[in-house]
Amino acid sequence: MRQAGIAVRLAPLLAGGALALHKLNGLAGADALAGHGHSYLPLAAALVTVLLALSSARFARELWQASRGRLIPDAAPSFATLWLVATSALLATFALQEWIEGWITPGHPATIAHAVAHIGWTTPALAVGLGCVVALLVRGSRSAIELMAQRAGLRGRAPRPRRGKWAPLPSAALPRLSVLAANRAGRAPPGASFP
Repeated sequence: MRQAGIAVRLAPLLAGGALALHKLNGLAGADALAGHGHSYLPLAAALVTVLLALSSARFARELWQASRGRLIPDAAPSFATLWLVATSALLATFALQEWIEGWITPGHPATIAHAVAHIGWTTPALAVGLGCVVALLVRGSRSAIELMAQRAGLRGRAPRPRRGKWAPLPSAALPRLSVLAANRAGRAPPGASFP
């Protein structure tokens, strides 16, 4: 797994975190215009669900490959770096989301100053918490893959035979059959023809 692998795992988690931050901010009462211009949220929730399902499937595949001893080493960022990046991305996404909502929704303030002022005190606290969850999920998934690969290497098990292939039976277990009994005698010589 390369740095692109971390980004592929991080992006759906950030999308889910941004959606959760927007929803939690509204539930915390910080959103004075709750429901105003949020008609796109069901579609966004469906897209985030698909992204998270695909990311989970990729994680399951990487975990399965690691259990077979196939692991591509990478230099994953530290937990603190991931936490900082995730928190910053969530706050920037929230501010951009509020600014776009104001831009496309009539009656919603559309200035960047409103978007920044709308962040308030609860949004950064929520973003820090959600950023921590995202960083834990990214680092935890990588640790699980490495642990599975390490266990596969420590077991030193012989590779399994491929499915559909039967292991050959020992030759002593099969009785030797005569040529005629095994239907390997071939065709009999042609008979004499009588006129």
